[in-house]
Amino acid sequence: MGIVESDKSKNFSLAEYRIHSYRNVTTILTLILLPFIANTFYQGRYVVGIIASITALILISNIISLQQRNNFIFKPWIVTLSMIPGILAIIYKLELIGILWSYPVLVMMFFVHQRKTALIFSSIFIVCIIFFSYQKLGLEITIRVFATMSMIVIFSNIFLKTLEQQQDFLSKMVVTDPLTGAYNRRYFDERIKLSHGLRNRDINASIIMLDIDYFKKINDELGHSSGDKFLSMFVKLISHRIRETDSLFRLGGDEFAILLSGEKLETAIKLAEELRSLFEKTNILSNKIVTCSMGVAELNKDETIDSWIRRGDNALYKAKNNGRNRVELADN
Repeated sequence: MGIVESDKSKNFSLAEYRIHSYRNVTTILTLILLPFIANTFYQGRYVVGIIASITALILISNIISLQQRNNFIFKPWIVTLSMIPGILAIIYKLELIGILWSYPVLVMMFFVHQRKTALIFSSIFIVCIIFFSYQKLGLEITIRVFATMSMIVIFSNIFLKTLEQQQDFLSKMVVTDPLTGAYNRRYFDERIKLSHGLRNRDINASIIMLDIDYFKKINDELGHSSGDKFLSMFVKLISHRIRETDSLFRLGGDEFAILLSGEKLETAIKLAEELRSLFEKTNILSNKIVTCSMGVAELNKDETIDSWIRRGDNALYKAKNNGRNRVELADN
């Protein structure tokens, strides 16, 4: 569709954010753990020291791997699962002091996991901690622990949800035209390259170049605000007709393009004729019929991107020169 609905085009993904956060959070956590481990061995608490040492080794291994290869040795969910029994063992041995160590782990879950995954892990984590807390510290302390941990989960969830919404908004701003909501020229160049690469795998692609007939008259007679409103309605009309696999782009002014991935010329011609007829019959502007000219070109095997777009443009100019409100096919 012409309106962005997917997060796959994000230039800065939340996955990259989580990797960056994981590296920073685990580095800080490891630096805190090391003196704690030394102190537990010094005090003769060998079981706690060994468990904490295993956790620290896992964290350090991932930090080194991320630094050298930008990849995990141990997936974050494995690290989280390994840390839960370790924290529970520390709580069992150190009681209230052990519970304090559960708070940074709880926060870390929301930095390194997707929000839904973090909610699942944190819920399991809190239930286990509450059970041990009640057994070792009694009801009053357990209620306070539950209340404070619940607040951490709630605020962390709100923070991540807000971050996701902002990321989605910024992603749309990068690839869409702010006036119409269609994809912009920058994203057009990216998608054209992708379709061109897929052609070598025998995946067809066709393009429809569109231009609104006498659009300048709309601006001159009705004003630019009416012209802008018309463009927005024009895009909505197309977006409701094309398929999810088709993409609508605004190339500039009243020039648009529709990219049909995986489709041959016949399908593109049929769609172009349907759209041309739809524009002619739809009263977008009161008491004024506005039409559209189109040029259709299928990507040939071994053809360059420039050649493909140029043939589509030439077909569009041919439609205009032959009287407008028509569809013309590109020459091979």
